Amino acid sequence: VNRRTPATSGSPELRDRTYAFQPQMEVTSELPFPHKPVIQAFEGSDWDETVARLHYADSPEYATGHGASAEWDVTEGRCHSVRTVWIGRGAVHHTRTTEHEDLAFSMHELGRTADGAEAEAKLTPLVAAYREWIDEQLGSWPPGREGAETAAQLLVHARLAADRMDRGIQSLARSEDALEAFRVANRAVGSALQKRLDLSDPGWRPFQLAFILLNLPGVTDPSDPERGIVDLLFFPTGGGKTEAYLGLAALAMVLRRLRHPQTQGLAGAGVSVIMRYTLRLLTIDQLNRAAGLVCALELERRGNQARYGRWPFEIGLWVGMAATPNRMGAKGDNRRGPARGKVLEFRSDPHNRPSPIPLETCPWCTSKFDDNTFHFLPNDNHPLTLQVI
Repeated sequence: VNRRTPATSGSPELRDRTYAFQPQMEVTSELPFPHKPVIQAFEGSDWDETVARLHYADSPEYATGHGASAEWDVTEGRCHSVRTVWIGRGAVHHTRTTEHEDLAFSMHELGRTADGAEAEAKLTPLVAAYREWIDEQLGSWPPGREGAETAAQLLVHARLAADRMDRGIQSLARSEDALEAFRVANRAVGSALQKRLDLSDPGWRPFQLAFILLNLPGVTDPSDPERGIVDLLFFPTGGGKTEAYLGLAALAMVLRRLRHPQTQGLAGAGVSVIMRYTLRLLTIDQLNRAAGLVCALELERRGNQARYGRWPFEIGLWVGMAATPNRMGAKGDNRRGPARGKVLEFRSDPHNRPSPIPLETCPWCTSKFDDNTFHFLPNDNHPLTLQVI
């Protein structure tokens, strides 16, 4: 414990020289240190903890820092040195998605699926490959090894997921509405990715398509028992979680239009999907990508209004006044909050003034907003509507 007092004489810049900052303590031994034992008292009490012990069974922990981190050296499976460290380090392996040349993952190709039989032919190999992988895991964890029961239970869950995926494919084969919604969702997500990333032929990663398929029974059938299941997409940043849930969201929105034709009113319109985010930066990024999908869906609707309804696909944002104006404003209203004031400020200097809406570029063509982007209707002095063109 450092109980030294600061230097009271000399230059103020030297007073901290009597302190020792970020000291390190190291312990070495000729005999190897044992790794920390698994606390059996918690065995089975928390599923996440139980799975974590299995996942990290080959990464033993030899020390724990208190008020600091800890690290150690392992040579040929033996640890002879542990130490405190102020900034911990760890190697995180890059996660790669599985590629399979025999599987059809092209969004545009799936968007052209002719009928249920073709959907089965295109998608069933994905489930078969997953079940084959599950079978290969059977001997990877010996029955007598610690965590064997957890490993067996995970394989049971994997088989249940494969069964749900298979049921999702059957939903497409049996329901023309579900298949049509699936086709449109593929085309919309593919078109949005083409615009945003300049991809010639966007394709699904296996886990993305699997996520959509295993959720199909619950989405397409209100009486299905799986409708109450909430599935968690757990994947590193940049792996494609957004496209996976946007694909399912697009399918749900289109299916609602197909099953509630707007010739009898606006039953197919209204709020269909709610997305919630906890970080403002993430919210803006997701808004931009979701808006691109809505643009793609709107183009699909305009091409066949008799099929997809006369009410446009829309997206809204509910955040604080600092991000979006709460009032339209009018001439003579000098407050900085209303939309009119923000638009006029942006028009006067679009290169240095912030955009009056939480987007900096067009979510479809990606062009940066300029002084001719925002228009008020019926006029600038007493606006009722703000158009982004």
